[in-house]
Amino acid sequence: GGSDDAGADGKAGSPDVRVSRFENPDAVYDLTWSAADAWVFVSVSYDGSVVLNHVPSKEKYKILL
Repeated sequence: GGSDDAGADGKAGSPDVRVSRFENPDAVYDLTWSAADAWVFVSVSYDGSVVLNHVPSKEKYKILL
């Protein structure tokens, strides 16, 4: 998931522009954070669907600042 519709400048092509929004259709069975990027995680639901998520910049700044 994520809640950003556009980056800080509001222009298309910004890093946080949402291309698509996917959510697990069922209860989440497990999730794991990326070893390569602390702001990316993957979740898998009981029906087997896998969703790759990232923490939007807006939320990152709330955490870091």
